[in-house]
Amino acid sequence: MPSMDPNGTPYDERIVRTALTLIEREGWHALSLLALAKAAKVTLAELYSIAPDKEHLLQVLTAALDKDILAHLSHADIQGEPKDRVFDAVLSVFEALSPRKNVMQVLYHDLRRDPWVWRQAWQGLKGTSVWIADAAGLDTAGMTGALRVRSIALLLADTTPVWLKDGEDLGRTMAHVDRRLRLAQRWMWWTKSRNSASRPFEPAPDDATDFSETPRADHNI
Repeated sequence: MPSMDPNGTPYDERIVRTALTLIEREGWHALSLLALAKAAKVTLAELYSIAPDKEHLLQVLTAALDKDILAHLSHADIQGEPKDRVFDAVLSVFEALSPRKNVMQVLYHDLRRDPWVWRQAWQGLKGTSVWIADAAGLDTAGMTGALRVRSIALLLADTTPVWLKDGEDLGRTMAHVDRRLRLAQRWMWWTKSRNSASRPFEPAPDDATDFSETPRADHNI
C-alpha cells in the first residue's frame, strides 16, 4: 500500500502532480529533485523511495500517464476491422493525454534534446504500445508481436508532433493516423506480392504492419 500524507493522498500521486506542474512551468532540464521535494512538501527520503533520480522520476511519470491512458482505453468503443481498432486505440491515447497537452509539449521539446533521456522515453512508449495492441485485439507474442508493438510505438512517436499542434477536434491527428495506417497496409500488400512472385510456393512472411489478423475475442480491456 502506498505511503499517505496526512490528508490521505499517496505520496507518489502528490509527487507526480507536482512534478508535472513544475515541468510545465520550468521545463524538464531545469527541474531538480530538491525543488520537487520542497514543492511537493515531502522529505528527500520520501522522494528517494519513489524516485531516487530523474531517470526513475521519468519512469514514474510515464507510469502515471499510462494509467490515464488505460483508464480511457477501458471505456473506449474499440471494434471493427483490425485497422479500425488500431486507429481507435491510438486516438484514445491522445484523447486521454489532452488534459496534459501543455506539459506534454514541454516534455516532447526537452526530451528530444537529450539522446539518453529520449531513449528512456522510447522504452516507455513501447510499453504503452503493448497495451494499445492488446486493446486493439492484436497478438503481441513472439517476434511478429514484438515488431507489431514497435510499429505502433513508431506510429505514436510520428503522430505526437501532429497532435501537439492540433486543435481540440483532433482532425489533423485523425487524418495523420489514418494515412499512416493506409500506407502500412499498402506497403504490406506490396511486400507480400513481391514475395509471392519471387517464391510462389512459399507463404509471404508476416510483418509488424500487418494488422489484418483474426481478431481475438477479448480485444477490449
